[in-house]
Amino acid sequence: MPTAEEQFKELALLCGTVTSLKQTVFTDDDRKFWDRDFTMLLDTLKRLVDVELAEDFAKEATFYLMAAQVAKAYFDDKPFTGLVPRSGSFGMRFILPQDMSSAAAYTAVLHKWVKAITVSASTTWADILGSSSSPYLATTTSEARVLFAFHKIISYQPDAGLIGLKLWVNETPYPGWSIEPFAKIAKGANKSFRLLPLPGRVIIQPGGKFAIGGCFQKAKAFATAETVDVEIAPLGLTFCEYNHAYAEKEGA
Repeated sequence: MPTAEEQFKELALLCGTVTSLKQTVFTDDDRKFWDRDFTMLLDTLKRLVDVELAEDFAKEATFYLMAAQVAKAYFDDKPFTGLVPRSGSFGMRFILPQDMSSAAAYTAVLHKWVKAITVSASTTWADILGSSSSPYLATTTSEARVLFAFHKIISYQPDAGLIGLKLWVNETPYPGWSIEPFAKIAKGANKSFRLLPLPGRVIIQPGGKFAIGGCFQKAKAFATAETVDVEIAPLGLTFCEYNHAYAEKEGA
């Protein structure tokens, strides 16, 4: 098995100032839950949503297992119990907007992915999810800690005006990259979403923080401000302790 440092390089992890991540290798019991429930997620995606989306997730199995083992290390080696975590354990789920908070105490929780983005006059870049001054945090609250892992961005309301993305992770601003072909060209006539690639994979450890920005192709004059409606989200998993999984957070 590659070392943590080797995996860090092989998976092209975007973790900002974090240069390595500790892991606790899953026990046999942890692995039973992982093998059962990760497979269940993929199978459900394939049958009920989209075959290509499920295949894309399946190709990231190594990354998500690594993220789960990183979570185990940060969660005091608690047992992993899959999609239905038990008291004293941790589990996983697709990332919800309610998992996102810009306050460590989870007092500023995101309510929905849909946002009206203001693109200022004489600029094309704008904050979409959080910002460098108000990023989303992975809480370190004991028994309610979370870790985010995602490998792509998903756009639920595709808009050809969104042509670039940028990430801010753990105090590090990453340069913007083009997603124009992926945003404008649908693979399949009936696709109601777009998968937008990242230049690497992202893990936000407890205590970590991130934000996502976008570059927009303006419909109006460059010197005119405009509002754009978007619905984009990190495509990945939230690993969380029991108290976070069962808390029902509501935001504005």
